[in-house]
Amino acid sequence: MKKNYQFNWGSLSIEYFITDDSIEWMIIPIEQKKNVHLPKKIKKDSLIQVKLIGDAYPKGFVTGSTMRNSETVKSLKFVRQEFNSTMDNPQIVTVLVDKRGNQYRHFAIWHKPYDVVETFVQFTNFSDSPEELEMISSFSLSNLSPFNEKNRIGNLSMTRYRSKWSFEGRKLKQPIEDLQLEPSWKPSGVGIEKYGQLGSMPVRGWFPYIAIEDASQNVSWSVTLAQPGSWQIEVYRLDEDLCLSGGLADRDFGHWKKKIQPMESFQTPSAYITTAIGNEEKVSQKLFSFLQTGIDASNHQIESSLPIQFNEFCTTWGNPSEASIVQTLNVLKNRGVLYYVIDAGWYANENNQWENNHGDWLINTNKFPNGMEKVIQLIKKKLNCNIKCIKKSKNLYRQRITQ
Repeated sequence: MKKNYQFNWGSLSIEYFITDDSIEWMIIPIEQKKNVHLPKKIKKDSLIQVKLIGDAYPKGFVTGSTMRNSETVKSLKFVRQEFNSTMDNPQIVTVLVDKRGNQYRHFAIWHKPYDVVETFVQFTNFSDSPEELEMISSFSLSNLSPFNEKNRIGNLSMTRYRSKWSFEGRKLKQPIEDLQLEPSWKPSGVGIEKYGQLGSMPVRGWFPYIAIEDASQNVSWSVTLAQPGSWQIEVYRLDEDLCLSGGLADRDFGHWKKKIQPMESFQTPSAYITTAIGNEEKVSQKLFSFLQTGIDASNHQIESSLPIQFNEFCTTWGNPSEASIVQTLNVLKNRGVLYYVIDAGWYANENNQWENNHGDWLINTNKFPNGMEKVIQLIKKKLNCNIKCIKKSKNLYRQRITQ
């Protein structure tokens, strides 16, 4: 069996390539369809990347460095595609099963005004016993670049953004060859660049973002993850096909695993993908516009007004208490503050070593003798009067930015 399914969404062309032993997809600017020359490769790269405990690791001398192309991935079989064009955001659902009978639903959702594709994967255990996931990606994108059967040295580059606390956004653009992502003379050893972060600081080390640029065709792709915890992105190359995948940090990288009982499901966080004619800055603006107005406008409408937030950290330096919060609330009254943030230290021990007390998240009852709920109700009561001040603060803000 060999099938191709093609969809045109705004400026995007999406094509699925289905054979008996694999299914992959390609996203390109619709203007570039006439220039497609898929890269030469040994085999196709699946749009589902998953590893279950008990799977054999992939070949390519990669054990311990990647879980892509596991035994389960090799067993995936295409079942059907479901397409719904009547929704506000049309979607394609691609259904696959593995050799154990488990089902995988790959979602592609078009956010029309922004030409951004949201993608995620839903796993359902249809076996008779629990299954343990140790890796499942939110996205897997191959055929980069689909305009060159063989990419010349220096044609493909990768852009990422480095970060650390209060020092965010250092751009790093590199030819993929600087990361040893060119194929060897006998493509047996896989080249991998795997990066991400562990813990609850999503941009510690790196932003959850990547862009690939094809200089000869002046086309770029960019992807970002909607994952506030541990995450990873992998750049993978065995032959002429450059592949990207990412999502939750896997067991090797982030010590993650998830047990799924029979008939239970698990859904990955979303990833957002787009492509455009132009460089990384051009394509990243499409994602930025969507993230700033597409998501916020639908789910966080109040954010469009730039509401004022007060974080108490710089008043107590990690030593908040009910008494200190009451004191600051009295000062904040009628000042247009809409959000009050209680920062680190509410869980600290008596020596106030909040840095060493992460994880249990137990309220210090000496600092909060009446519990946290009473404090929250007090904040709501005190700041409620500030809602009346919001319109006034908006006008003051507009005056400041126009001066």
